Amino acid sequence: MYTKEKWRFNDNTRWEWKTNPYSVTCRKPGQHSVTIAAIKNCRSIPDTEKRANAMLICAAPDLLNALVDLLDVCYDLEIDDETVKAVANARAAITKAKGESK
Repeated sequence: MYTKEKWRFNDNTRWEWKTNPYSVTCRKPGQHSVTIAAIKNCRSIPDTEKRANAMLICAAPDLLNALVDLLDVCYDLEIDDETVKAVANARAAITKAKGESK
């Protein structure tokens, strides 16, 4: 189970942090910010990609919950081969995100 508190994207370049320009944190009750992910400063990855990676990580809980909710209400979607494949991919992504994949 992932950290349930709201995940927050942080642009650390405002403070000229050299090692972790972007990060994802949350506030747990009774604690300061807890780091979920720190995007390392790697010269081979452009800054726009580092920022996008951090934003995607930050959105992960919302994306997972939205996909689960969508499949809960659209469970019987066997309209055509494309839809069947899309639903299978969605279920596989949920399984992977929950750490249940083999």
